[in-house]
Parts: sequence; C-alpha cells; structure tokens
Amino acid sequence: MKAHSTWVVLCVGLLPLPGLERVCAAPLAAPAATNDTQTLWLRSRVQAAAVHMAAIEQLYSNWSAQAPGSPERDRMTPPLLGQLQSLQAEAVNPNALQRAATISLALVQPGMAARLYQQLARIDPNRAVEWLEHSAQQYLASGAPGQAAALYELAGKKMPKGASRLRLTMLAMNAHLANRDGRRALRLAKANAALFAQNNEFMQQAVGIAIAQNDLQWAKGAGRKLLALSPKDPAQLERQIQLELAAHDLDAARALAQQQVQLQPDNVAQRTRLARIADWSGQPELALLHWQHLARTVPSPEVLERTLQVALALERDAVWLKTAHQVSLVRALTGEELQGLAHITARAQAPGTVVEFLEDYSQRRPMPAALWQALATAQEQLGHYSAALAIWQSADGLEEPTAAMARAHLLLLLERPQQALDELRAERPKVSPEHLDFWRAQGDLEWDYGSRTDALDAYVKVWTSGSTDTHAAERLIAGWAEQGEWEQAVTLAWEAYQRLDQPRWLLLAMDAAARGEQWDLLHRAAARAQDVEARLADSEMYWLLKAHVAAHEQHNDLALEAYRHALTLNPNAVPLRVQLLVMTLADGLEPQLAEQLQQWQAEAQEQSDYWPVFALGRLHLRQLMDSMDWFERQVLIQPQDYRWQADYLYWLGRIDPQTLEPGTRQDILGRMQALLLRQDLPQDKGQAEMLLSLAAVARAWEGDRASDAVLQDILTLGYGQAPVFQLLVDSSLSRKDVDAARRWLQSAEAQKLEMPAYQHLALALQTNDLAAIEQVLGERGNALGAADRVSALRRLGRNAEALALADRELLDAPLASKDRLQEQRDALRLQQSSEVTLGYRARDFAGFKLGITELAGSFATDTARLKFRVAHNNLSSDGLQVLTDHVDAENELALTAELQQQADPVEITLGANARTDNTLLFARLDWAHALEANNSMHLDLQLHNLSDLTPALRLVGSQDKVAWVLHHTASDSLVGHVGLAWQQFNSRSGVFLGQGYRTEAALEKTLSTTEPHWSVRLSGSSDNNRLADGLPSDVSGSLLPAGQTIRNVIASNFSTAGIGTTLNWGMSDGLLRSTSGMLDAWAGQQWPSNENAYAVRAGIHIPLNATGTARVRLEGHYTNVVGGATAQADRGLGMLLQYRF
Repeated sequence: MKAHSTWVVLCVGLLPLPGLERVCAAPLAAPAATNDTQTLWLRSRVQAAAVHMAAIEQLYSNWSAQAPGSPERDRMTPPLLGQLQSLQAEAVNPNALQRAATISLALVQPGMAARLYQQLARIDPNRAVEWLEHSAQQYLASGAPGQAAALYELAGKKMPKGASRLRLTMLAMNAHLANRDGRRALRLAKANAALFAQNNEFMQQAVGIAIAQNDLQWAKGAGRKLLALSPKDPAQLERQIQLELAAHDLDAARALAQQQVQLQPDNVAQRTRLARIADWSGQPELALLHWQHLARTVPSPEVLERTLQVALALERDAVWLKTAHQVSLVRALTGEELQGLAHITARAQAPGTVVEFLEDYSQRRPMPAALWQALATAQEQLGHYSAALAIWQSADGLEEPTAAMARAHLLLLLERPQQALDELRAERPKVSPEHLDFWRAQGDLEWDYGSRTDALDAYVKVWTSGSTDTHAAERLIAGWAEQGEWEQAVTLAWEAYQRLDQPRWLLLAMDAAARGEQWDLLHRAAARAQDVEARLADSEMYWLLKAHVAAHEQHNDLALEAYRHALTLNPNAVPLRVQLLVMTLADGLEPQLAEQLQQWQAEAQEQSDYWPVFALGRLHLRQLMDSMDWFERQVLIQPQDYRWQADYLYWLGRIDPQTLEPGTRQDILGRMQALLLRQDLPQDKGQAEMLLSLAAVARAWEGDRASDAVLQDILTLGYGQAPVFQLLVDSSLSRKDVDAARRWLQSAEAQKLEMPAYQHLALALQTNDLAAIEQVLGERGNALGAADRVSALRRLGRNAEALALADRELLDAPLASKDRLQEQRDALRLQQSSEVTLGYRARDFAGFKLGITELAGSFATDTARLKFRVAHNNLSSDGLQVLTDHVDAENELALTAELQQQADPVEITLGANARTDNTLLFARLDWAHALEANNSMHLDLQLHNLSDLTPALRLVGSQDKVAWVLHHTASDSLVGHVGLAWQQFNSRSGVFLGQGYRTEAALEKTLSTTEPHWSVRLSGSSDNNRLADGLPSDVSGSLLPAGQTIRNVIASNFSTAGIGTTLNWGMSDGLLRSTSGMLDAWAGQQWPSNENAYAVRAGIHIPLNATGTARVRLEGHYTNVVGGATAQADRGLGMLLQYRF
C-alpha cells in the first residue's frame, strides 16, 4: 500500500490539475497479474504515458479555449510544449504520438512534429513510410532539408520499384539540393539511375545535378541515355552537344552536331559549330565540306579565312584557289595567303588553275613580287617556259640574284645552256658569298656546261661558308679526284665527316684515295676510319675498303677477315662471295677454297657470277675436268671476255704437264680449241692475245708442233698479225727448222708485217749466212738488243768489236738481258784473254806412275785462239804392268789452234812426245756442227795420239782414231748422244798392234738447274778390236815385262754400262770469281770380266783474287775401269795455278 500511495502522490505532484487524482489512481485499482518487478515497471510506464497524454489533452483543451493571441494562450503555450517534448522521450503509444504531432502542428511547431513522426515511424513499422514522409515534410517546413533528405531516402529505400519510390527519390534529391548538398544529391541520382533510366523527368534532374556538380563524364553518359529517349529533341541535342564538348569527347560531339545539322540544315550557327568541331577533332575533310558550304551561303571573313586554311592543309588546291578568288573580290591577299599560294604553286597540282587565278587577279589588283614569282612557277609547270622566262625578265619587284637563277633555269629548259651560263656569269660579280643558293646553281651549271674549275670555285664558296650542303661536298670530292687533287678530295671528305658527323664521308675519303691509288692518303683515311670503326661496323662499304687497303699492303689475312665481315652484313651478296673466293684463291688457302666452293656449289649452278672464279678455283685445286666444265659455261655466256680467258689459260699453262695423263692433256686442249677457236665472233685484239695464250699452253703441254697447229688456226681466223708469225718463227728456229722459219718470215713480209730483227738475225746465224748477218747488223742493228748484236759480231769474227760493245752496253742493259750480255762479255773476255797455267799431276795408272809438270798458255788472234802446252813427265812403275828402267821421263809439246769455221768450232792440235828411245809426233782435228731438230754432230780425227786405254798402251803405243758422235737435245733437261769410232793401235815406232771400232751411248737428265746443278745419266760403251799376233820386239822385255802378250796391251773386247750422277756448283763460264767445283760418280758393270765398275772424279776451282784472273785448281780421280787389261785401279791428284791476263 505504501508504493501505491507514493505513485498517486507523485502523479498529482507532477501534474497538479483538477480531476487527475482519479486518473492517477485508476491504474492502482487494477489487480496485480504478477509479482514480477519488470512487468510491473512496464505496466506502470504505459499507465504513466496514458496519464501524461491525458494531461496534455487537458492542457491543449484549455489552450484551445483561449482566444488566439490572448495573453492567457501565450502563457499556456510553453508548458504545453514542454509536456509534448517530454512525451516524445517516453511515449510508446502510436495514437498518442500521432495526437501529439497534430497538437504540435496546431502550435505551429513543425520541428516538434517532425521528431514525433520520426518517433512514430520507429514504433509503427507498418506505416513507417507514411510517417517518414510526414517527418521529412515537417523537417523541410522547419528549415532542416538535410534531415528531410535523409528521411526521404530512407522512405524510398523501403518502397519497391515504382512511382512511389521514384517520387520519394526525387524528393530526397530536391531536399539535398535545398540543403546545398549537391554531392549527396548526385550520389543518390547515380545510385538510382539504373532504376529510372527510362524516366525523362528523373534523368533530366539527374543530368542537371551532375552538370551542377561538374561531373561531366557521368552527365555525358546519363545525357546519352536521356537523349535516347527523345533523339530529335533540339534542346536535348543541344545540351548533349555541350556536354560532349565539355567532356572533350569531340568524336561524339561531332556526330551529334552532324545529326543536329541534318535536322536543321539552314542553321548557320549549328553548321559553323560543326565545322569547328570537325577542325578540333582532326576531321579536316568534314570541316572543309562545311566551311565550303558556309563560304557559299554566308561568306563571312572568318568563314573564308578558315576555308583557305583548311584547303591549304589538305592540299585541295582547286578549292583554295576558288575561295581565294572570292576573297580577292573584296580585298587583296594577305601575306599568309601569299605564302599559301606559294605552297600551292610548288606542289604543282593545279598549275593551270593557278595561272587563271593570278592572271585574273592581276587585272584587278596590284601583283606583289611573290605573286609574279608564283605565276612564273605555274607557267613553268605547264611547260610554258617562254612565258615564265618573260615574267622573270619583265615583272617588277623580283629580286636578284633569285631572278637570275630562275632565268638560267628556264633557259636550260629551253635548251639554251650558254645563255643560262651567261645569266649567272653576269650576275656573279654582284653576288655576296653568303648567297649559297646562287653559288650552288652556278657550280651546277659550270659543272655540266662550263668550266670545271669555275664550278669547283663556286662549290668551295658554298662549303667554306660552313654549309652542310652534301651536294657541294660530293661535287668537290669528285672534281678534285678528277683533277688528280687526291689530297684535297680526301681532306674535304674528312672535313665533311667532322662537320656532318656522318661516317659515310670517311668512306668517301677512303674511296677517293683508293680510286686514285694514293696509298699514303688511303692509309691515313683508313687510320681515321679505324678510330671510329664502331660507327662503321655496320657498313659493308667500309669492310670492302678495308679489305682493299689490306690487300695492297699484302696483308691477305686481314683482307680476308674484312671480306668475311662484309659478308656477315650481306650474307647473300654474290659479289662479296666471289671476291672472298678470289682472295682465298690468291692467298693459296686451298682447304678454305675447297670448303667455300663446296658450300656455294648449288647456288653457283644458277648464278653465272660465280662461274669465272669457280673455274679458276677448281683449276688451282687440280680438279681440271670440273674446272673445264665451269670454264665452258663462262665462255658460252661471255664468249668475248678475252681478258679472263687469257688469265685462265695463264694458270692452266703453269700446271706441270708431267703431272697429267697424256689423254687428259689432249682432251683439255681439244675442248679449249673447240671453245676458243671460233669463227663466228668479230675480230678483236683481245681475242688474238687470248689465242696466243692458248698457243702457249699447247707449247708447254705438247711441244712446239702442237703450238704451231694452234698458231696456224689463229691465222685461219684472220689474225695475220706479227705476234702470231713471230711465235711460228721462234718455234721453227728452236727446232732448227730453218726452212719453216724462212717460210713464215716470208709470209709475214708478204703481208707487209715487220718482223723482229732478232728473228732475221737468228735465221742467218743458224744458216751461217755471213752476208745476211752483215746485212741485218747494218740495216736493223738499232732494232737488235745488245746481246744479239754481240752474237752477230762474234759470228763475223769481230770479237774485239763485240767485246767493246758488251762492255759499253752492260751498265745500262735491262735486267731481262743483262745476264745473257754478261755471259757473252765474259766469254769474249775469256776468248780474247791470254792465260798461263802451271801445274803438277800425280797419277798411279794401275802401277804405272806419272809425275807430270806442265806449263800451258793461250792467247787470242783476230781469227783464232792459239794454245801451247809444255810438259815434263816423270815415269816409274811397280814392274807388274810396265817397265820404266830404260825410259824414266818424257817431254811433251803441243800447239793448238781454235778456229771458227762459219758456225762450227774447229780445233787443230799438233805436237810431239819425246823420250830417250824415240819421239812421237801426233795430230788431232776436232769439229762440231749443228744439225736441225735439236741435233748436232761431232767429228774427232786423231793421228798417233797417246792413249790412256791401258797402262801398257800409254807407255808403248799410240792410237789413230776417227770418231763420230751424234748429240740430241730432247728438252732443256734431257739430252743424249750416240757415237761410233774406228780406231787403230800402233807402237810408238809404228808397228801395228790392233784395229777395231768403239760404240758408245749416253742419256742424261738434269734434275736441278739451280745451285748446285744436278744431273743423272745412263751410259755404256763397247770396244771390239782385232789384235796383232804378238808384241813388237822393241818393247817386249824392255818396256813390258817378259811374258806379257798383246792382250795385256789391248783388250779385244771390252764393255761397260752403268749409271752416274754429277753435281756442279759455282760459275761455269771460265771467269771464276767465286769458288766452283764438280763431283761426278759412276757405277756399273764391266765385261768380259763381269766385275763391278766404278769411277769418281772431283775438281774445285778457288779464285785467288776478286776478279778471278788468278786461281788454283785441285782435282782428283779414282776408277777401276782400266781398259779390261788389269784389275788394278787408276788414281790421281793434281794442282794447277792459272792466271789470265
């Protein structure tokens, strides 16, 4: 009871109004349903709110009863408001809140009402949207649009899609705008744009908000959706165009503007804007289309000016000229427009229209110089050169030297180059060095039609001005190179490189030096290029020039490396591959050559540039038949490339024919002749020279007769030229075929060809025609070489004159003939000199010992060389073969005359050998004679000559002999001879000892013609003699041991056969200025003893002074071949001192 009473007291205390005791007590009258404390509290809270509302109703009733504006009503208002405000915090009854909101509105308290409606929405969810909208309305009324916007948004979100949600969303957007919160309004619009994209009103408001918020991109997109709802709405179009422009989307703006112009084609402003948008968006063709339309319809200054600008940029020259004509009707062209006209004139797309325009313009307005120049240019483009020239000659205001250059140019077109030159030459003194165009034009005209020197002077002015004019630099390089001023050309190229920083100028420097074969300059230029090789590494030309330099310096390895670099830059370049093959070939790198030939073999089958080097390459690899295939291919496509054919034949001729099978040689020569000896080609000097090379190959491989056959074929082709006859004569002379040589000489002379004097002389020498020799020497001596004249004089026996000539000519003789002339001079000196020899020889002739002391000498006369020999021979023996008890010495005297019988050397010797028992007189005739066809013969007649066949015969007998020997020279390295001799042996007193014949033969091959000379030989001999019945009585027992028979003196049959070799070194001309020597060895068999046979001989000459006039000779021999009479050896040593003076 205490709690209940307390509540009543509190209630009445809070609300001291009449009748409230009943109201407050009412809740207490209700029985308690539960004793739960919380439940009791809630029940008490509801009951308290009801009581509170009843109190408010009572207060409102009292307030309403008062007159509006009365003091009493004013006094009652604050308490009522206070009660309403307190009710908002504790009320849970929707009806009470709704009634309180109504009372608040009656009291003009929209903010209070808004809060009460907002509280009502929270406790009455079924009508929350309604209460939220009422709350928002009252917030707006109370000046709180932000709170209203939030409630509208909340209400809208609670609504499904539809008109109500659209209405609430738009109310929220408006409330945000009323609150000046466009950002939230735009955010709300963006959030709902997808829902209401088809609502025109919403989209318009949304676009407006976006524009206001400067969100042009979103506004542009939303605007496009809005425009899609009414695409032909002018206002919408206009706003969207503005949006697109504001968003810088020129393509979209242009498309809309085009649509707008299509809807309203006569709207000038819209078309003007479209033209501008087309300009801005990079659509000049579209812009020009609309500027042209505007120029036709509303030709304002702006429109005309822009039309000119766009037409000029698009090179629509006809449009420009048409528009310019419109402009010219009202005013003169501006400077910018004159420049435009100059561009149009230079393009030459419509020269006829330009001429029409300017001629019309000139009738109405003054023409500045620029327009006259344009008119002249257009006339030139039309080919009206005379009309253009007339303008440059007469129009006012044209400046010099530009006008002079133009007149010169037109005069050139009119094919009057001299007048063009005169124009520039007349103007030249007035032109300053800075006017580079004039000097270049002057240089070009002088280069082509005038003075090359004046051209270079003009180009120098251009270049020395510091210009980067590459044309002038190139002309200067070419001009100086043409004049041989290589250093200037190279220097300028280097300057151009420094000025222009372009590596190609270094290459031009190298190229100029290379073309001029100025190797020092080339090396300097190459060194400069080497410094910047990194910049030239990708230049094929650089590596080619570097290869050229290396090849000149004979650094073939570097040249090959450079060619390989070039080939890496251009790996499929056939010329580079060919050059690399050539260099590899020249360097003798056969493995690399073979590899490259194999690598490019397939391509070479189809590409003829390979064929020449493939032919030479296979030739160097000794693949002759393959090489011939390539050679044939090349000859068939280039039959007149005689230089290359001659080069191929040169290398072919260098192949040793001994390394080839005869059939191969003949096959190659046959194919060569079939290819090259062609009658269907025009005669050419190069062909003749090439065919001579073919003849040389035939001579080297098959001899003179094969070569002569080719030479005669050459004559058949019509090349009756002196070189062909000369070779035929030389060939005949070399074979000693004097009849053929004479016939060819006569044939040449019949064709009025002058044959070499040496051939006439050679023929005369071979025939020993002294009169002919004299005639050639007298009539054509000046055409003979010094060596040939010396030969002629020697044959004529004029040795002293020949020696004087040789001495005189030797100092200045060309290298090719110097050796021969020196040999002749030395031979003449030897022939003309006198000589004395003192010597001693010791010989053990199978037990017969001879100690020979001799003195010999010789001297020359005008007709012969006379010799003498005086010797004292000490004789001794071992008593086995001979006896020297009664004869221990002998003295010998011999006189010899060496004569020249026509071309044949003849030697006659007379002498005596005196001993205590008797004196033997002896004589000898030796004659040599040259035969034809590399043959010669030798005749040897002896009477009572001492014989060294056996020791006994040397002591007791003598020999009469007639010997004939035939010599044959098969080649320079192969000679042979055969000999036959009749011989008779007598005692010193004349008693017959025996008679018979001797045969011999030898074949000698020279293996080395350089020092030392080395040869080998096969040789053999046979003696067959009929012997006397016995020995004379005057020799048996006194000179020969008792028991000796005739067979101990002379063998009835004796033969030898074997092989020998000889080494010679040093001089062999008799003038021994240095040590020389000989070593000979022979081994074989001898019969009838059937024993081994051998022989060794050696000799050495040692000069005692520098001139070789004094010398010592050391000699020795050893052999077991002693005529078949004894098995003892023959050995000997000797030393001789010789002095020539």
